Amino acid sequence: QPTGLAPPGGDAAAPADREPTGRPLHAVPNTDLLVSQLLTPQAFLLPIGVAFVVAQFLSEGSWSFIAVASTLTAMAGVLLQPVRRVLDDWNFRLAREADRLRIHNGLLETRVQTVPLERVQTVGVTWPLLWRMKGWLRLRLEVAGYSGGEADDRNRPDRLLPVGDLAVGAAIVDEVLPGVALTALPLTPPPGRARWLRPLSARVLGAGLHERVFAVRSGLLTRQLTLVPYARMQSVRVVQGPAQRRLRLATVHVDTAGGSGAAAHDRDLAQAWALAAELTARAHAARRAR
Repeated sequence: QPTGLAPPGGDAAAPADREPTGRPLHAVPNTDLLVSQLLTPQAFLLPIGVAFVVAQFLSEGSWSFIAVASTLTAMAGVLLQPVRRVLDDWNFRLAREADRLRIHNGLLETRVQTVPLERVQTVGVTWPLLWRMKGWLRLRLEVAGYSGGEADDRNRPDRLLPVGDLAVGAAIVDEVLPGVALTALPLTPPPGRARWLRPLSARVLGAGLHERVFAVRSGLLTRQLTLVPYARMQSVRVVQGPAQRRLRLATVHVDTAGGSGAAAHDRDLAQAWALAAELTARAHAARRAR
């Protein structure tokens, strides 16, 4: 299995006429894709649901047709999301073609999508709880013109890496945002009094100003990191709730065009205003430099 950027190969290979054009960056092994979806809450909870159904059947002796059908329908709904992800991301391959990314994925329905890098609004990194023992993460994009209004989310070009290790993720992030090192971001935590508002998750919060991006970390069970290029910022807001006012805290929101942006939660009030001013200045400078 590849541990860094590598040409497509192994079980991710496909016929030559379907190969994405450009310089190959990475191919996700289908075995990793299957295992990653087994390491989801839905897959872990399914045996519990089956055991509950069996126990109910044995205790009552018999079940009506409606009860059995309802239970099977509920189980199918639980499994739908991981199965759909496997089908959609099968044979996932990523390539670079000049200033564009080429994404190839799909088993029952093959998709080849082109993502212009200049339209990337944010890069999101996610570490699901059950994936951490494997050292895996997921990368997603927000792309201008697609993130907000695509009716079928399977047609949205937001997949950057369905599953991969840190080395692969860092290399792909560097392709999309040159010079941004995923493992060396200047993240600083909120002040200690933020624990009054977030007693469990305050220790994992972080925000920082990289030379090219604004980085925000959050999430207790599912860790998330959002990278926003300064040139893609549309507005910066400082928001303060009633409890934050008492603790002299505030949240700094960064908005992008049609995207979710990022938010640095529960920063010291004076630092929040200073951060907002610096973000505004960097966004203006980045737009002028384009």
